[in-house]
Amino acid sequence: GEAIPAVHYMIAAAGGPKIRCAKYATYGTPELSRAALSALKGMSACLLANHGVIAAGPSLAKALWLANEVEVLARQHTYAKLLGGAKILPDAEIRRVVAKFKDYGLKSRKGERRGRPGIALPPGVRLKPSEKPPPRKGGTAPSPATGLRPPAPATAG
Repeated sequence: GEAIPAVHYMIAAAGGPKIRCAKYATYGTPELSRAALSALKGMSACLLANHGVIAAGPSLAKALWLANEVEVLARQHTYAKLLGGAKILPDAEIRRVVAKFKDYGLKSRKGERRGRPGIALPPGVRLKPSEKPPPRKGGTAPSPATGLRPPAPATAG
């Protein structure tokens, strides 16, 4: 299998400068498990040769969102190869983006992500009701690569 290089900065959503591809092993075997764990080391997603993608996250919704991002990145990489290749972003740039993603999104007073990208309120700063943006369905910001939003986290009802 082939790794997905940094053809787009959204690769940082998986945690690093490339999405590794684990070598092929038969499904359900300890060999496949070891290969997957090796490819996932330090990352939130990887490919399994001749199987598909694995994505992890703090919730099922976020893991599914990341799996979709990996699929989009794989398509972008494939199209770029067909068109003569892509300019691969340097590892240093991806490290910067990974660091920026740690603070990506609106934070609540408890530091939880809330929906608006790129807005972080300093501790003790509160918006007046007239200043609050209207609630937005769908959780966090849309992916720049796909325009899709990750699913909103499930709420206890």
